[in-house]
Amino acid sequence: MPDTLTNVRRRVRLLTDDLDPNAPAIDSERLNTLIENRMHLTAAEVGLGPSWITAAVTVAADDYDYTLPTSIQYQRVIALQLNSLEWLMERVTHLELQAMRDGPGPVTGAPPHNALFEDTSQQVNLWLYPTPRVADTINVLRAQVPAALSTDATNIPFSDPLLRAMEKSCALEAILLMDPEERSKRKATLDTAGRWEREISRATHLERVRIGNLRRSDKVPQRMV
Repeated sequence: MPDTLTNVRRRVRLLTDDLDPNAPAIDSERLNTLIENRMHLTAAEVGLGPSWITAAVTVAADDYDYTLPTSIQYQRVIALQLNSLEWLMERVTHLELQAMRDGPGPVTGAPPHNALFEDTSQQVNLWLYPTPRVADTINVLRAQVPAALSTDATNIPFSDPLLRAMEKSCALEAILLMDPEERSKRKATLDTAGRWEREISRATHLERVRIGNLRRSDKVPQRMV
């Protein structure tokens, strides 16, 4: 199941025996960057691409102002789809959408335009134009992997076996980045690199198969962008 950057970083430090908070062999900023890079590489290796959230937003008649579920981050939204008509909506800025509302165009109807913007609390707001005439739902295509591990609470959306494999990859990279003295202290860990790499390869292969099986399942909605 997904886990936070904090927990992943802690387990990488356990694997590398880098547990002294006052004198770490790899500082947290550098380790975070390493984990982020490895997350994106791992996602690409297993084919963890975008996914649809069906009926993510419930649209009411005569209301143009909505918020996305808190589980959907602004930077991960790729596209919106009006469910009843199965069309992809055109995204504009909220200033452009406000100008449309102020202009001579239709007041209500099936909305082909949307604007997304974050408020000060990082809640994602959604405006529609024109204002919907009837109730509907909106599907959201979003990236499953965050663009950046911006906070310690950011989740890495991998299964448990894939997280363990990624952590071992990060640990091996972290040891190689240490200075020679620190690296020599971890020779026993480096001696197990071959076994770890086989475990990493096996976990990556199994996750690729699992994701492929899910995509072939008729229980997973498939939509072409």
